[in-house]
Amino acid sequence: MRIVYPSGEVRVDFLTRAFTNTTPFPLAANFADTPAGRDGLGTSIGAFLAAVRGERATPLASARDGERALHLALAVEDAMVQQGLV
Repeated sequence: MRIVYPSGEVRVDFLTRAFTNTTPFPLAANFADTPAGRDGLGTSIGAFLAAVRGERATPLASARDGERALHLALAVEDAMVQQGLV
């Protein structure tokens, strides 16, 4: 995946779990070694269950965050269709 910003770009290789960053903003180079980096889905489900059980005040992402993510994904898909990429 390649994310281009005015200040540089970030390239992520999901197979090797490596990335390059030419932006001036630091990224956590050891993220793949964290529990969330090794098992993002498991970490998210665990946080959700902890919130349901009252062990955590709020979930990591709200329903509003999910709605925004869905709208963004649909906008990206629409843009790809408009460009003839899918």
